[in-house]
Amino acid sequence: MPPCSTPHRAPRRLRPPVLSAALLAPLALLALGLAPGAAHAQETWTLTLSRVGQELSHQPLDLGRGQLTGDTTLDIRCRAPVDCQHIEVYPVDASGLAGATLLPVQAQRRSARYRLSLADLQGMDSLALRHRPAPAKRILLRALADDLQGDSPPDIMNDAAAISDNRPDATIGALLDTVCAELPAFRSYDRDAQRGEIVVTATGTVLTPWPDALDEDDTLIVTVLADARLAPLLEVRRTSAQRALGDIRILGDDIALPGLVRQSESDAAPRCAARSFPVGNFAPGQAEIELAVRTPEGRMRTGLLELRVHPLYSGMFSLGPLWSRVADPGFTLVPRGSDTVISTEEQGQSRMLFAFYYTPFVWGPRDIEKPVRAWYEHINPSVGMVLSEPLDHALAGLSVGARGFVLTAGVHLARVRVLDEESELERGDVFTGEEDELPVARAWELGPFVSVSVDLRTALKLAGSLLSAAAP
Repeated sequence: MPPCSTPHRAPRRLRPPVLSAALLAPLALLALGLAPGAAHAQETWTLTLSRVGQELSHQPLDLGRGQLTGDTTLDIRCRAPVDCQHIEVYPVDASGLAGATLLPVQAQRRSARYRLSLADLQGMDSLALRHRPAPAKRILLRALADDLQGDSPPDIMNDAAAISDNRPDATIGALLDTVCAELPAFRSYDRDAQRGEIVVTATGTVLTPWPDALDEDDTLIVTVLADARLAPLLEVRRTSAQRALGDIRILGDDIALPGLVRQSESDAAPRCAARSFPVGNFAPGQAEIELAVRTPEGRMRTGLLELRVHPLYSGMFSLGPLWSRVADPGFTLVPRGSDTVISTEEQGQSRMLFAFYYTPFVWGPRDIEKPVRAWYEHINPSVGMVLSEPLDHALAGLSVGARGFVLTAGVHLARVRVLDEESELERGDVFTGEEDELPVARAWELGPFVSVSVDLRTALKLAGSLLSAAAP
């Protein structure tokens, strides 16, 4: 009985773009691995990474059978201190231009796995690997070409040269219209890593929620989901330029990208790729991030992201009343029978004053839009002064702040009026002189106080609300 065989159709002739021989040679050899008739069994390439000093080192790549098939796996093994979870893998073309970062199928400390496809490596001749802080390390695909199995590459090259002129180039406008439905994995905000992430299209449409609170100390990872042919040309950077409304819809419709072939309606759906860009060093306030594409005619903006960056505060000012046990009643004369005796102008053992406080955040700069990490970060020291007599009072204590309100308790050092000790007079004693002749002196006294204050930012908001409500 003859062995079973799978019916085989003649392969449809591909019409790739004209490329330079330096780029087309490795691409052609890689394409042969995917050509009909090549083995489609799973192929595994293995790479072992280590580090010598600050340099990333690798052993020769084990190519298995040497074929780049539709199911080729790149297994990376990491020797300490190299951590495979911190490895970045991306293709690079002959000019050094990086392509879209490859996303691992799985990644652990000692191993990571990637899927390789011709679409990921189109137009590229090397794989770059980076393990921070080591510099990027390249593994040349051209050096592997002799081990790839397939037909002779000159046929592919001649075929490409003969028919590529009949295919229209893909325009940036057409590539920007590519719809990518499947979102890559992302984490909106990682507070421990001080990093937020968003996924956007190449024109700046935000596909995922913004991080809840991004401050000036955070890094924003902008992952652009776009047509895989456009991904290597993308650029993302922080900018203060203003966006011209309406330009995005028409930009690039008339700029052709040589080497990128427009797909016909009969072709498969365009492949999407995700490329991530870290953007940081934000100044507080309104921030702008520009998305652009490198074209043969120069750099062209395709989108603009606008976001609000929260400031980090090292402390806060607050204003409010305090109740102190350090009394300063003053002295006067009152009649008692036929005599006049010394008395105090005010009765009681406490008094109320208004004070201005400064509270440093000793646990580190704080974004007030975010909750604190631990309960004890609500507690900070405070110092203050009394508004009416700033040179006669000093306040120090501990404050507990939440939602703009601050409760402070501590000690109050005040310079108060007392009867001169040398006069040996006390309150209630008979005094025969005039009131302005009372032997009053100044002395420093210490006592406890408690205060409820409002931080100035909240106070201004409350004042604005009250004024607007009172306006006719």
